[in-house]
Amino acid sequence: MAAGSIEHIDSGNIESGNVTVPASENKNLNDSLAVLDGLMQNERIGIAVLQGRPPAIVLANRGMALLTGYSEKELLSFGIEDEKNLIHPDFRDAFFRRYASIIDGTDEPAAYELRIIGKDGSSRWVSVFVSLIQYSGASSVVISLIDITESKNSEIALRQSREKYRLLFERSPVSIFYYDTDLIVRHFNARFVELLKSTKKALKGFNLRNIEDRSILPCLETPLKGRKAFYDGPYRAMTGGAYVIVSMRTEPVYGDDGSVAGGVAIIEDRTRQHVTEEALLQSEQRFKQMIDNSPMPITVVNSQARMVYSNKSSLDLFGYSPEEVPDLDTWWQRAYPDPEYRKKVVQEWIDSFRIMRETGRSYGPSEHRVTSANGSVHDIEFHVVPLGDFSFIVMNDMTEHRKAEAELLRTKKIESIGILAGGIAHDFNNILTAVLGNVSLARMEIKGNEHVDGILGIVEKATWRAKDLTQQLLTFSQGGAPVRRATSMRALLADTADFTLRGSGIRCSMDIAGDLWNADVDEGQISQVIHNIVLNARQAMQNEGTLNLQAVNYHFETGDLPVEKGDYIRILVRDSGPGISSDVLPNIFDPFFTTKTSGSGLGLSVTYSIIRKHCGYIRVLETGSAGTTFEIILPATCEAAVAEYAAPRAADGAGSRILVMDDDELVLDICTRMLERMGYSTVGVKDGDEAVRVYREALASGSRVDCVIMDLTIPGGPGGREVIKILREFDPGIKAIVSSGYSNDPVMSKYREYGFTGVSVKPYSFDELRAAVDAAISSR
Repeated sequence: MAAGSIEHIDSGNIESGNVTVPASENKNLNDSLAVLDGLMQNERIGIAVLQGRPPAIVLANRGMALLTGYSEKELLSFGIEDEKNLIHPDFRDAFFRRYASIIDGTDEPAAYELRIIGKDGSSRWVSVFVSLIQYSGASSVVISLIDITESKNSEIALRQSREKYRLLFERSPVSIFYYDTDLIVRHFNARFVELLKSTKKALKGFNLRNIEDRSILPCLETPLKGRKAFYDGPYRAMTGGAYVIVSMRTEPVYGDDGSVAGGVAIIEDRTRQHVTEEALLQSEQRFKQMIDNSPMPITVVNSQARMVYSNKSSLDLFGYSPEEVPDLDTWWQRAYPDPEYRKKVVQEWIDSFRIMRETGRSYGPSEHRVTSANGSVHDIEFHVVPLGDFSFIVMNDMTEHRKAEAELLRTKKIESIGILAGGIAHDFNNILTAVLGNVSLARMEIKGNEHVDGILGIVEKATWRAKDLTQQLLTFSQGGAPVRRATSMRALLADTADFTLRGSGIRCSMDIAGDLWNADVDEGQISQVIHNIVLNARQAMQNEGTLNLQAVNYHFETGDLPVEKGDYIRILVRDSGPGISSDVLPNIFDPFFTTKTSGSGLGLSVTYSIIRKHCGYIRVLETGSAGTTFEIILPATCEAAVAEYAAPRAADGAGSRILVMDDDELVLDICTRMLERMGYSTVGVKDGDEAVRVYREALASGSRVDCVIMDLTIPGGPGGREVIKILREFDPGIKAIVSSGYSNDPVMSKYREYGFTGVSVKPYSFDELRAAVDAAISSR
């Protein structure tokens, strides 16, 4: 309403603003004054009369004093600054502007709201009602104030609550929409529009009964029956075409009368989470598949030491089912059957788990000998990785690796001894050559004297035994390289076994394949191998029982044999002796190791060395109270066996001239004397340079040299390998024999590749030397 509704009498007239009221209306005026007087006495309404410019409070009631905290007297003494301080700064300018407008007669709202500041500094909301009157002959403004602080605060709180709800609704990370009992969408937030890749226009008023993806419809209809519902799964939107994975919760919405007015749906977009979960699931499946198919045995145990998982490699290695070994305690009992060893190893396990719990660090590697279900023993390297409440035990079967290491150690041991043995054998063979040659000549000279011949025979026999010993020593050295050629193993095996068992009560059972391949071997060395194995069996069987010898063709691709893949001959020698004890078995191939009261301890060492130099393998396949089985693997060849060459023997060496080169005087002397006894004329030289000079001079003079016998190594000068090259330059048809007691040079095994016609290994007898020379001279 406009200002000027309250009246005041002045000088017999009633004035309302600029309007003069006739005196006949005195009764009404008295009534108005009575109302004003009543309001002035009301303590719940603050009333003040302001007049002048700037305004001054000329009248204030008790209610105004209570509302502001100032006394009536203080209010009446207010100056303009006090009045300004009474009005809150946010409303101060507007209040005084309105006052001025009302005094000037301009229409202003008769009611509005503002905040005042009390004497104690507190702020209060008030409803303001203003009227223009005449008071004491001047235009005045009556201001009535009603305290609305509580209702205003409630209104503000409600408005703020609604704003918060609006913000939560609009800015919620989840999609929310409301629908009525007809399943018509009535209200929704922006996230809902975004989720469905739709528009507000398309969604507003959308009938949910028309959705094509009916999978979510039961979840929407259930709240209309007063119950909550839940849906989790895929949804394809009609309005936007979005395909999403959602979790949707729906609840009923009630009206003022308590009846169901519709429903509200809260939707969480799980598309990304679903993709992540799928990726995680696939990753877990791949990880499990990787562990399942891992060649490394893996077992997982929990914090209670129960074995919750073992992959196929672990089950295959140990042979125990999960039911047989449900926990570590059970597994330890089976894996470590020896109580003393188990006590030591289990304590190590317990300590390792304690350290892992305290530090969170992995444990290992730690290697133990583990017994499988079938009784086989494996060297297992353990690594334990803690992951939360679980421990991953990753195992590496080091059994073959340890065997290879032992094999390498044994080989190096044999090589080390071979270096020493080779040097000794070289010098010893030179001595034996002189002894054997002189004994041979002496026995020729004293024919008819049986007593002396018998003594010389004993010396010769001892010399041959010494030669056998040096030959075994030579096998250790790299100079014992085999002279390999295609050899029929059928005859070699039968002849050697029969010869070794001759005179014993042992029967030899042969099982040799009819189509047995030929072997690429040094016949003499392999004969020695078979002899050594059979001789050991004969001694173990104490000259009674049956020895089984089997030979078959064998093609090797992969497995536990340290040989290249290819074709081999597999030989099994099985005796019926007492077997080899477990403490002896690891050492049987070591040089000089023997359990016999007599013997050199070289037999099996030599056997091992020969087989390895043939690129084959030998091992004890099985042993026990029923006997021992040795397995020998030798390389096969498709070439035909080379027939033994029978050197044509000349009736004598008449007319043939032989040049002998050797730095050892004893060897040079006996060699030339034996040749001369054969009827050859000889020239002896001590070094390579002299041999070249003599041979050149002989060619120049026409007195041809029919054969040259050369020592392979000459200290301080050219040996046989160097000299043969020089001699072949001016006499390509030279016939030469290489001779040595020991050499790490391949010339002795591949002499033809180096230009020699024959080979003579020291020590040699009279007949052996004659055979070598006759063969060389007769060759083309």
